[in-house]
Amino acid sequence: MADFTVQSLQPYSTCDISDALLKLSSKTGGFLPNLTIWSPKRQKGTTKIIGPAYTVKYVPLDDPAPKVESHYIDSVPEGTVIFVSSLRSTSNAVYGGLMSTRAQKRGAVGVVVDRRFRDSREQRGLGFPVFAKRYRDCAAVWEC
Repeated sequence: MADFTVQSLQPYSTCDISDALLKLSSKTGGFLPNLTIWSPKRQKGTTKIIGPAYTVKYVPLDDPAPKVESHYIDSVPEGTVIFVSSLRSTSNAVYGGLMSTRAQKRGAVGVVVDRRFRDSREQRGLGFPVFAKRYRDCAAVWEC
């Protein structure tokens, strides 16, 4: 997404963008149910994240989908919004404070986690925008 596009979207509210998507025949207007802001403040403020999406999808190890050779967070492009998706059955966190630290250093503008994340205090300390469905203390490699 060109800088011009990002700058031109800055003045608009979520409702404006949703209405525009509905006019363009998006069935949901971009609505993601149960998604809330957790950082920099829980459900407070006027935090916006605008940029091209850098998508990450967690899949089972035996899934034939292509896998990245290194950790995805090390290749996040500057100015992007990270969108992390995992299986509905995933009960543990798939995103945490170390990832936000690295993403922030790489110039990402925020993250949307379509499941659970962890390290909320660390996230808030970074001031890095985190939108997620749920919070969970356990990392993805352990079953809580």
